[in-house]
Amino acid sequence: MRSAVELALTDVDSGLERRHFCGFDAWFKRSTLTGKARLRWGFKRVCGVKLPRVAEYYNHSWLIERLFEAPLPLAAGEFIERGMPTRQFLISEHVPNAITLEEFLIDRDRRDRVDVLNELSRETARMHALGFTHHDLYPRNILVRDDTLPRRLVFLDAWAGGPPPQWRGAAYDLACLCLHADSELTLLEFDDFLDRYTSERTAQARPVERDVLRERIIRARLALVSRLRKRPAEQRGRSVPGVIWP
Repeated sequence: MRSAVELALTDVDSGLERRHFCGFDAWFKRSTLTGKARLRWGFKRVCGVKLPRVAEYYNHSWLIERLFEAPLPLAAGEFIERGMPTRQFLISEHVPNAITLEEFLIDRDRRDRVDVLNELSRETARMHALGFTHHDLYPRNILVRDDTLPRRLVFLDAWAGGPPPQWRGAAYDLACLCLHADSELTLLEFDDFLDRYTSERTAQARPVERDVLRERIIRARLALVSRLRKRPAEQRGRSVPGVIWP
């Protein structure tokens, strides 16, 4: 932890940097809190809410303990001045030989596409059956590793949600996954995904009604699209997804 703090103290700017840390090939993620962000997170911290990088450390640990794939968190921390948070950081192991699910889904000719979507449906169903809501489950926050591994999906950036209780639910997570489904998934793939998802929820003794869930996903996705039309910068360079889907 001393090495992590010393590393955090050498960099005061926000950013993401790949580093060699204590024998690990790692990512160093840090940010400086100023102005309204400092006040907002200072208030949340008083109310018991963890800062994002610290929450990400605990949430990734929670997932790994329950046999999900996530980057191994190595260290995390926050700096407090006069009772207010000023900086935060997270160091986690680099995941080699992987691309984002977003990149994977754009290539519709992948031979292993069905296998990856099947694993995605099973793992998200198991996650939700345990009460964990990712809250930021966009395809850019999931990695797909090469097909030599028995489990290929790695969940990233799980800082906004966490284990129960959570005010967001499964439909919101799945709406995030399906945000760009009009260009990334076929209707058949979406229906197959829901079939496997609901089947796994039943197997985990946490059943959900498929048609009800489908309608909730569609409504939650429409709300996301509406928000992005007002704040297109959140799309990170991508076009705003279509409203009509499926």
